Amino acid sequence: MLTLAHCQPFSHLHPPLSVKRTRTRTRASMDPTVSKPAVTGFPYLPPSHRDLMVDLLSSIEARLGPTLLPSRVPPDVLYFENQQGTSQGALDIRSGAQDSSVDFILQSWLHCKVPTGDLNITTVFAFLNASTDAPHLLMEFIQGSPTSLILFMDLLPRKDLVLHPEYLDEFYNTTNLDKSSHCS
Repeated sequence: MLTLAHCQPFSHLHPPLSVKRTRTRTRASMDPTVSKPAVTGFPYLPPSHRDLMVDLLSSIEARLGPTLLPSRVPPDVLYFENQQGTSQGALDIRSGAQDSSVDFILQSWLHCKVPTGDLNITTVFAFLNASTDAPHLLMEFIQGSPTSLILFMDLLPRKDLVLHPEYLDEFYNTTNLDKSSHCS
């Protein structure tokens, strides 16, 4: 069973004196009649953030869906929450089919009530298999307040960039991603 410590991502920092740190067990109902948000539901996000994530996952599904296997993640991981209901999350992993260049795609969301408000983190990882040298993709949206949204995107290299400068050029320097085709 997963254990959350109030879902504080900076647990190594000293908490404010008024916050009592406790460990709680997560719970996940195995009752199929209990309604739980799907990993693609994003129930705690503001509409614009939710729409962005739904569009992103819809694009991934449209492009890669036929090459992805059905999820085999157990129900208590697809959705989980702590006993106080202050932290909820969902996680799904889909493996690529044998003929796919995708090894697996992980998508998740995490919602935590913290002393300063709510913290929402949505994540998409796309890991490719050995049939390609292309970098893995990481996209993460972190919302710490209604006026704060951090977008973190990274192409995770599959080779040491110092030892393989040709890899650096091929996948990072000469992609022309910084040039827009519709700007004059």
